[in-house]
Amino acid sequence: MLDLADATAEALSKIPGITIVTAGPLSIVTFAAAGGEAATRQILEYLNTSGDVHVSSTMLDEQFVIRAAFLSQRTSSSIAQRLTELVAEAAANM
Repeated sequence: MLDLADATAEALSKIPGITIVTAGPLSIVTFAAAGGEAATRQILEYLNTSGDVHVSSTMLDEQFVIRAAFLSQRTSSSIAQRLTELVAEAAANM
């Protein structure tokens, strides 16, 4: 699961308008839109209404972030890749 989290953090960091907030040492990646809380909430809604992935949110140091947790052994690299694709789509439409 750590490898999926690491690969996802790396892929997300390459998307314009997306900032990695935390990555490692756990299998959790948190990220946010550079446009602030409203933009991050829009991405969260886009991801969760896609039906392809489900992510949660939290507050870190008073910043609203999206949390992608890779906890299930059934989570594959194709799911992680789909998450990255959806984030890129959402960020491009902002």
